[in-house]
Amino acid sequence: MANNVCIVGSNSFLAQYVAQGFKEYDSLITGLAKSNKSDHIDLFTPFSCPDQPISLNYLLDFNVIIYAAGAGIQSNIKDPVSSIYYLNAYLPIDIALFLESNQWEGKFITFGSYFEIGFNKNNHFFTEEQVVNASNQVPNDYCASKRLLSRFYSSKLMNINYHHLILPNIYGVGENDNRLIPYLVNSISNNLPVKLTSGEQIRQYIHAKDVATIVCYIALNKVEKGILNITQKTPIQVKNLALLIYRLLGIEPKNDIFGQSQRSDASMDSLLLSSEKFEMQINIQHEISLENGILSYL
Repeated sequence: MANNVCIVGSNSFLAQYVAQGFKEYDSLITGLAKSNKSDHIDLFTPFSCPDQPISLNYLLDFNVIIYAAGAGIQSNIKDPVSSIYYLNAYLPIDIALFLESNQWEGKFITFGSYFEIGFNKNNHFFTEEQVVNASNQVPNDYCASKRLLSRFYSSKLMNINYHHLILPNIYGVGENDNRLIPYLVNSISNNLPVKLTSGEQIRQYIHAKDVATIVCYIALNKVEKGILNITQKTPIQVKNLALLIYRLLGIEPKNDIFGQSQRSDASMDSLLLSSEKFEMQINIQHEISLENGILSYL
């Protein structure tokens, strides 16, 4: 049983749900972040880049390490490019290599993103191997840095028990207000102007609580190490997601909401992950439907 858990980047949106998930088990949770903003952290150690680095030796005392730190995730927050690559790729690689050199026997869990696929127009469900070998150009340093981490895992023979989870769009109460779902819920509920791209993009969404449940399962059970897509199989067009939110709020959409905005990811016409490997390895059913997840914002 995982009873000594370290979450690096414990203030992140996903980390909040992961910490809450581990509280349902007999786990002592240590958070590493700039400050302790979580009610689910038992112990806290300050960590920030570059002022307060992590002591790698300190990590050897844990039997589960969740790496949830990151930068460049929000387009409205201009993180330094050096921080984006350091937090998203170089630091987790350093940690993995350090754990490997010390023959660490715990579980190291990191996260990738289906945005690593890049500019893609084909409605193809990418396997794990296809994600890490994608050669499409990407729109920003966040995508490029996440691709570096995934390719490290796909190239390096590692003896430690690592689990690199490729995620689609994750959502849930507590995410940044500028993300699509909270932006739409807040704008529509308060009768504010809504400006979207054409809405033709195809995406997958999974609730952060479902991701946390899967992370806990991997930490507590025997699961084959490696790279694994974590996704809900059913995709949705961004335009239909917006119309779904209008319907759930009982409000008629206006005719001019689409084509009013430009986003760097709009040229990624289709981002889809195959769930075949996940379904073979992990016996977990996603609990939160997109409709119920959206209603939870209210």
